[in-house]
Amino acid sequence: MSRLDDVYEAGSGFPSARFLFVAVVGLWFCVRLWPHSLHYLAPTIVAVGFALPSATLSGEHATDFWELKAYGTSLLAWTAAGIIDLMMLLKALPQRPQEEAADA
Repeated sequence: MSRLDDVYEAGSGFPSARFLFVAVVGLWFCVRLWPHSLHYLAPTIVAVGFALPSATLSGEHATDFWELKAYGTSLLAWTAAGIIDLMMLLKALPQRPQEEAADA
């Protein structure tokens, strides 16, 4: 995907291939893990939201600023999805025996 972005660089009229790939992965997680995966729509929407504007970027400063915002926001969205997954997992797992003995 990185090579596609090198060929069709920002401002060339094509969306970012990297972020389209990230959106497809998020959508795949959403479909694959249904019905417990609705939170993966957030990283998918963020990736699509940043892939499309890259087609109209012009200037090196605009491109650098866009990359900073896009990577930061995408990482935050994926981190939030991972934390939600962790919370769901901890809720689904049984309590450990030491915790039950301490409660008694």
